[in-house]
Amino acid sequence: MQTLYFEHAWDKIIAPADREKIMEHFQSRNLENKIQLSFLWEAINHKGERLVTVLIHNSEDTPLPFQDTAITFYKEANKLLLAFSPYQ
Repeated sequence: MQTLYFEHAWDKIIAPADREKIMEHFQSRNLENKIQLSFLWEAINHKGERLVTVLIHNSEDTPLPFQDTAITFYKEANKLLLAFSPYQ
């Protein structure tokens, strides 16, 4: 069974409504032994920077480390694509 974890710094500042949306999305997923990235929403902050919220599901038996890992977000032909890979 999966457990939902929020990154510590983000956990302190996330809006209650956003936390609820994330928890609902997480509980609605039924994944078995795979890793899946789920796009939740995107926004532009006051500096004009794009903020993308993605839920990373790891239903494998081993932890998924993110040290030195790039997460890529892009749209192609109106389709959202997400990928992650180690830095080279």
